[in-house]
Amino acid sequence: METYSIKSVLGNEIQLGAEDNSSFKLLERNGNLLKFIFEQEIYNAEIIHYSSDGKELSLIINNQKIQLTLKDSLDQLIDEMGMNDVSDTDGGDVISPMPGLVLKILVEEGQSVEKGDDMIVLEAMKMENLLKAPSSGTVQSIKSVAGDSVNKGDLLIKID
Repeated sequence: METYSIKSVLGNEIQLGAEDNSSFKLLERNGNLLKFIFEQEIYNAEIIHYSSDGKELSLIINNQKIQLTLKDSLDQLIDEMGMNDVSDTDGGDVISPMPGLVLKILVEEGQSVEKGDDMIVLEAMKMENLLKAPSSGTVQSIKSVAGDSVNKGDLLIKID
């Protein structure tokens, strides 16, 4: 059974099964307005924004604005592997999190980037993985090209 993780910006997280009606049940939907039961309490909600992939939502629930991130089992596995971590521990270096094949470089030397910007597409374990900028700055050098095989820990892109 598929499980979903729902996490708020405050760090609260719940796990729901796709067929789990014991803790969550949608009672009514009318456009962007929702009425649901969660843990035996009834909530009224309005969807005020959602991302194109449907995984990030902004809701007003019982007159309080809430931002949520929805993750399926693949998203949860990627998180467990640390592939979505964007931190300053490696400074401005984009490091390969695992062995793989560089599919596409999304930036150029001299380009300005913001922390979290898409940098490179790496194929690993038969999945395409999008590596992001760990810090804001300027791309100093690109250490790989499309088609390169890389190992875990290899320097891919340096950011000043």
